[in-house]
Amino acid sequence: MATSVKDTLRVLAGGAIAGAMTLSLLAGAAQAQTPTVAGESYQPTVWIDPDGCEHWVMDDGFEGYMSPHRTRDGRPVCHRSEICGIIPTD
Repeated sequence: MATSVKDTLRVLAGGAIAGAMTLSLLAGAAQAQTPTVAGESYQPTVWIDPDGCEHWVMDDGFEGYMSPHRTRDGRPVCHRSEICGIIPTD
């Protein structure tokens, strides 16, 4: 009777150890799948050129990016007040 109790306890202890090892491996795999990126957050801005048209601008300190702001049908977004180089006269 004593040996069967010892054998049962050994089996239970071995199962508990195997279960704990499996959980630790799964936790390590879950942590490996969530990458952390230590990067910067870029904030694009709008620049209006001398002709009054908008451009999307972003500068990361090493290289700058710019593209014209366009409507859905492809026309540039411009704020026409007085075009550069035209002087109002009488």
